[in-house]
Amino acid sequence: MSYFHEIDSARVGSFHRRLAVTAALGPFTDAFNEFGASISLIAVGILFHLPKVLVAVATAAYWVGGVAGGAIGGGILSDAIGRRRLFLYDTIGMAVFAILSAASTDYTFYFLTRLALGGIFIGIDYAAAVPLLAEYSPVRRRGSLLSFEKVFFMLGTIATVAIGLGLTLYVGVLLAWRYDFLIAAVPAIILFVLRFEMPASLRWAQSAGRKDLIPEIVEKLRKNGILVDPLQDTGGGEKERAGQYKGLLQQEECEGHCLHILDRGRLRAHGQPRVGVLLHCPRGPWRQFSPG
Repeated sequence: MSYFHEIDSARVGSFHRRLAVTAALGPFTDAFNEFGASISLIAVGILFHLPKVLVAVATAAYWVGGVAGGAIGGGILSDAIGRRRLFLYDTIGMAVFAILSAASTDYTFYFLTRLALGGIFIGIDYAAAVPLLAEYSPVRRRGSLLSFEKVFFMLGTIATVAIGLGLTLYVGVLLAWRYDFLIAAVPAIILFVLRFEMPASLRWAQSAGRKDLIPEIVEKLRKNGILVDPLQDTGGGEKERAGQYKGLLQQEECEGHCLHILDRGRLRAHGQPRVGVLLHCPRGPWRQFSPG
């Protein structure tokens, strides 16, 4: 039995909802920037003396060369270095390049900042956030949790159009787009704060051989009510699994100050040999004890 069973069969709780919202705020920011650009089309053409074709090219760059290319590159990167790094730090790029877009002084600068915003950061976010959410979502609710991104994309569209309309009426079309892009940096900054405490992908850490990350991930999951045995085998016979539970630490070392996370009954229910009990000790990290 894979130790991912606890994740796949867990009840949806606050952890899953927070992760779904923090993942979906990426598409919200995407929609805010994408449809916020519609407010800039008239102004950019006038301010930078552009023919219509160049305005169209700048708009297309965000999607064709940007989001599409960023998603492909982001998928490769997320498999290589893990989802969480991209999931967390791409938010900084979203905020910075939204602000730089607002400060554009000519067409080239506007084109490059929009291309970077969509291609390097928005596109990467899709490639990191969706897999991370899918990997932690319980099987029975995975589809509904993943659908959050479409709902938030719609909300981002409505928000940017409404704000852009209000700004256009208040400050005029030549300034409204700059304020709209500045406001687009706000959800990205909020995202960085919300995502900071999210755990890395346990599946990625296991498949990439990053055993050093597993105790930290398991501890964060435990604090969110998801109890995972980091030493549980993902395959092999009973003899090999039994070897993981022997000869590690003796129960008396803990002096009775431990919380039982997996008792013998649950080990048996998981098909594991009854040779040990996994404990979490407040005095130290995750430990495995022999039953004596």
